[in-house]
Amino acid sequence: MQRARALVLILAASAMSVIATSAHAQHFTLEAAAGNSKYSESGQTLPDSATALGITGRYTWPSGFGVEGGVRGHGEFVATSSSGDTLRLDFTSYLVGVTYDLPLGPVTLGVRLGGHAWRGRGNVIGSGSVWLGKVEDSGTGLYHSLSVSYALTERLSLGVARSEFRLEDGGKLKSTDIRLAYRF
Repeated sequence: MQRARALVLILAASAMSVIATSAHAQHFTLEAAAGNSKYSESGQTLPDSATALGITGRYTWPSGFGVEGGVRGHGEFVATSSSGDTLRLDFTSYLVGVTYDLPLGPVTLGVRLGGHAWRGRGNVIGSGSVWLGKVEDSGTGLYHSLSVSYALTERLSLGVARSEFRLEDGGKLKSTDIRLAYRF
């Protein structure tokens, strides 16, 4: 009888700890990112950098694995050709991916991997500020990101991330962001 009570008590305590851990660790997070991005293609990087902004929603399970979706404006890049024409080009990505977060006390290490649909649009401007035309391109690619964040409160964290968004034809958008996340 004592053994049965002890076994029931141990099983109940174990179940409560699993339920409490699951309820605590399973969550939806909204994350805002602001940073600096650079465009490179075929080993050449544009000298100009752009201000990138993004917002991502992420759902994380108790195991640390999760899914995310969001939108990111990579910013506007400016390049001048040898003939003096200027290209002003901006990129936007819509992303969906998988995530993994490894909490180490108040610090969390994160990995993101997924796909994105991107669109680039811009204008070509000649000497004397003469508009010569517009350029547009779109496609799909893969992205990955490594991040580290610090829990400011139970729900709010601040972190930094290094990301790379691959475009078709060897183009890449690399960025370093500061990210503010709120866990619901």
